[in-house]
Amino acid sequence: MKTRALAVLASFAAFVAVPAAAQDWKGTGRLEGKVVDADGKPVSEASVKLALPSRGGGGTTLKTDKKGRWAIGGVAAGTWNIDVDAPGFMEKKVSATLASESDRIAAVEVKLEREAPAGPPPEEATAV
Repeated sequence: MKTRALAVLASFAAFVAVPAAAQDWKGTGRLEGKVVDADGKPVSEASVKLALPSRGGGGTTLKTDKKGRWAIGGVAAGTWNIDVDAPGFMEKKVSATLASESDRIAAVEVKLEREAPAGPPPEEATAV
């Protein structure tokens, strides 16, 4: 009976610990930014992936709005990795540091460069 009770308790502890670790990036801070192209025009529907390595790398992925803006509240302090990707553009990786959850930092502007156009197919070698 005692063994069964310990097994149930251990199972419950494991069940509770996994979601807690997965949410370790949560807090009361706020991050926001804007994604633009090389000409400074907004990039809508860009994917903005946020990760907080100091707390196990957890985070979330957002999409930019029509004006290229994104924002998230409820985040912990620390140095955040921000990976931005959009169709037709090269991926860009930046970071932003939120010193404390009560700090307000300037919006993070990410400028994306267009992907190089695909060149002509390589010429085929001919046997001589």
